Amino acid sequence: MKNKNGFTLMEIMLAVTIVAFICAISYGIVLHTLENKERAERYKAVATVGLSVVERIRRDLEHLYIGNIADPFAGTDNRTADKIDFVCTSPSFPDENGKRTHLIEVGYQLKENETALGYYLLLRRESRTVEGNPLQGGVLRVLYDKVKSLNFKYYDGTDWYDSWSYKEQKGLPRAVKIELIIGVEQTPSEEEQEIPPEETMQIKDGYFSTIIAMPLSEEHRPQKQEK
Repeated sequence: MKNKNGFTLMEIMLAVTIVAFICAISYGIVLHTLENKERAERYKAVATVGLSVVERIRRDLEHLYIGNIADPFAGTDNRTADKIDFVCTSPSFPDENGKRTHLIEVGYQLKENETALGYYLLLRRESRTVEGNPLQGGVLRVLYDKVKSLNFKYYDGTDWYDSWSYKEQKGLPRAVKIELIIGVEQTPSEEEQEIPPEETMQIKDGYFSTIIAMPLSEEHRPQKQEK
């Protein structure tokens, strides 16, 4: 029986239930929006790092230098952790006096990250002493600390190779392909933590790839012997 001066207990309980239902839906929407925003920010950060690293390698390779150096270029295959070393005319990091040089040995390589399981440190090696062997010496600087893999491929005009030696091939490759994979840190929701990983929508790692034409390759290709 309805009370003419107010609401019945049933009406109040129904109203409270509706309000609670609306609040639950709103909370879920807000939480989902915040999670998507956080993921988008992680993607953006990874994209910025990946593009910057690839562009840095590109700039160094486009300033490749040969001169009279016996072994100015070498690419070593190591599955997911390749290594490349060469001589270039990119400006060096400033020394203790703030001076730079424009003829340096440069290398890129990976090293296991001891503080983050499953990741590599991406290192850039730089040496002011050009000794004709670009595989040794110099200072290592960390470019990024959560790399999954780094691969280089070398094109001779016909085929792609996993490694390259200037001495053995008697020249430079026509092009170099860079493949870089950067890990994206994942923070699964409470619901995702209860579901097997293969059944959830996991964030993919950041993949970056580009092909760089070697500016000096035509000048230093092996000369065909005349018959």
